[in-house]
Amino acid sequence: MRGNSPARCGSGEKTEVIASSESYLSTLQTAARTLIFLKENGIDSYDELDKTSTDLSSEFSALTKRIKEIETKQKENNELQKYIGNYGKTREIYKRYVASGRSRDFYDVHATNHYVLILFIIIATE
Repeated sequence: MRGNSPARCGSGEKTEVIASSESYLSTLQTAARTLIFLKENGIDSYDELDKTSTDLSSEFSALTKRIKEIETKQKENNELQKYIGNYGKTREIYKRYVASGRSRDFYDVHATNHYVLILFIIIATE
């Protein structure tokens, strides 16, 4: 064997030949997977491929938009759930505040929940 055959090459040249072979094999495998995909999806021409690509791109854009809408709605629901939880925790305090005749002393004692009392007062007056 003469020339640049892997058996007679220096170690650097041998590595290049092996890397080149692996790259070529990888390219062939990718081409084979592409061909299989095209056949499985009945794509026989470039025009069909272009149309399929455009359709899928449009569908992807629509789904991405829908996902963003759902994420926005989910954030709104999480915020609402937080407020409902706060209401549930402080409802009894507000009932006692109303029962006290809206006493300033009661209000001052529960100053830590004061923002909730203000919220209840605003809601009650609307």
